[in-house]
Amino acid sequence: MSADFLGLEGSAYINASRGRSAVDYRFILGRQDPDANLLGLMQARSFSLGNILVPSVPNIMATSQFGTGYSVSNRRLDQPTSFDRQSLRGYLPQGWDVTLYFNDALVGFQASRADGLYSFDDLPLSFGRNDFSLVFNGPLGQMRTENRNFMLDQTILKPGEFVYGVTQHRAKSGDVRHVLGTDVGLSSKIVGSLGWVQMPRTNAATGLKEANQFGSVALRGYTDAAILTSQWVQSEAGRSLWELGVKTRLGAYAVDYLHTHVGPFFDSDVFPNAGDVLRRRDQLRLSGVLAPMGTLRWPIAVTAQREKMGPGQLSQGVTGRLSFMAAGAFFTQGLNWQQTQTAGQPPTVTASGNLQVSRRVLNMGLSAQMDYALTQSKGLKSLALALDRSLNDGYRVTGGLIRDQVNQISLISAGLSKNLGSFAWAMSGSLSDKGEKAIAVQVSMAMGRDPRSGKWFTDALPMASSGALAARAFVDRNLNGIWDPGEELVAGTGFLIDRGGRYPQLTNEKGEALISRLTAGRYTEISLDPALLEDPQWKVAGTGVKILPRPGFVQSLDFPVVATSDVDGTAYLISRTGRRGIGDVLIELVSATGEVVGTVRSSSDGFYTLPQVMPGRYVLRVSPEQLRKLGLRSARSHAVVVGQESDFIHGLDFELEALSP
Repeated sequence: MSADFLGLEGSAYINASRGRSAVDYRFILGRQDPDANLLGLMQARSFSLGNILVPSVPNIMATSQFGTGYSVSNRRLDQPTSFDRQSLRGYLPQGWDVTLYFNDALVGFQASRADGLYSFDDLPLSFGRNDFSLVFNGPLGQMRTENRNFMLDQTILKPGEFVYGVTQHRAKSGDVRHVLGTDVGLSSKIVGSLGWVQMPRTNAATGLKEANQFGSVALRGYTDAAILTSQWVQSEAGRSLWELGVKTRLGAYAVDYLHTHVGPFFDSDVFPNAGDVLRRRDQLRLSGVLAPMGTLRWPIAVTAQREKMGPGQLSQGVTGRLSFMAAGAFFTQGLNWQQTQTAGQPPTVTASGNLQVSRRVLNMGLSAQMDYALTQSKGLKSLALALDRSLNDGYRVTGGLIRDQVNQISLISAGLSKNLGSFAWAMSGSLSDKGEKAIAVQVSMAMGRDPRSGKWFTDALPMASSGALAARAFVDRNLNGIWDPGEELVAGTGFLIDRGGRYPQLTNEKGEALISRLTAGRYTEISLDPALLEDPQWKVAGTGVKILPRPGFVQSLDFPVVATSDVDGTAYLISRTGRRGIGDVLIELVSATGEVVGTVRSSSDGFYTLPQVMPGRYVLRVSPEQLRKLGLRSARSHAVVVGQESDFIHGLDFELEALSP
């Protein structure tokens, strides 16, 4: 559930099950503003308080679980969570799944879980464009797509520009974390960063948790061809870590290199001082697109890593991913090879593979994942397969197969659902080879309230995490930009989103339409679609309106349409032989302020039509510049008054004659 509460974006999630003593819940209040107008002098772009989580801090802290606290930042909303890492998290209702694509490669899949979220954490970003696409698929045939893109060269700051983030977090266990991070533009090519983290760590000697502090200093240098990075981290005990890296491109491929040196007894979430302690790591990553036959595109990513542990301990490995499309389906084949060696012992080698398939074309969907081992216990480890097909009248059938070869368990499932627009229902069943059976019935409905009519509306698709707009179209007779009693409402017209796609819902007999599921925290431009106005004399007033959608808040806006008029006449050339129509005469419509607001050229017979002239007072004339060039003069110009009733104005003729020698 989400709602506007005292001007804040409020959201709540509750999950309860019979037989469980604890109830999963979270409540969050906050705001987002791309223009950094929050919290007065702090000029924040986002803040939240309640049940929040803390994103990871490079080399120090892993992403936290939910706990109570607050977070404030002026970081741009379209920037990654850290310089070269992005975490994608959001709401995922029960029964839904989400597939992640990165630069046209299938890279991940997650099903719904108890906390109602999906999370793809710490996704690496490379030099150049990083495009993510999240495809959500619901149990009742629902589907939606979210696109995110990031450019690392846009993370540079102007000289003197300051970015900050402050977070305090208390976990359910009582552990408290404090995180402070700042970036500042030192020059046109260099960005400096300072960070401070306080978090609990277990003392290896006493076994007790203690609050440890970490400080970090980082520099990033930007050139046209590469980004150079460096970081120094030190704990309060004097233990340190340093890191150097470079991100660049070689032709069509992005190349990332990172060297990490961990000092003795350094201890953090990312590099714990326990077991096989890492001392040095070299990591090289290459990603891009293979085009072996011109038209084929095969996204590829290869990561090679070498780690130096204690004396005589060495680990090295290669991970690769190749994606391609065939028969309308996306395929991604991943391979992993790892070798670990200890002095005086033979090396241990492991190799495994993973194949992912996703197809969603028209009314049919397929997703599959297979894990297998290439060494030791060779063969299939697990297999998951899901199929769905949409039928007529909103029906949809599903089927699935899961095989866990390690635990020797197989499960088959099937289901039927129907989308009724305002809500949807589904029935499903499953059977395992262990004799376990399950039958489920599910009803799905999203609800919201239209502030204009006061009525509640429903939908089969989720809406709680997005914004909405109650729009109304009307004919603005008095040109004041707002609807006044008696002005005509425009039915059957539509709206354009960000000057692109047409929203499917048209206005009703009251000229109203509810535009829902607008992405929160990002400006969206809404405009009337001129192609759907039923009267050819109606014209959209203005170019569109930018709004900032907020979860749980339905904004109300009026969209005026102006009734225009057509003005026509004929341009004549006067000569000794009489008068005749003349073509290519440039006719200008001049406003009361002297601005040329419309032009038209006469046709070969001299006739012209100036369409959709807005109400107002004008002067209609032949272009003085054209008259001068052709050595002609016009006998007169016309004063034009366009009213509010769409009346045609006919017969505004011009007589041109040559200037006397």
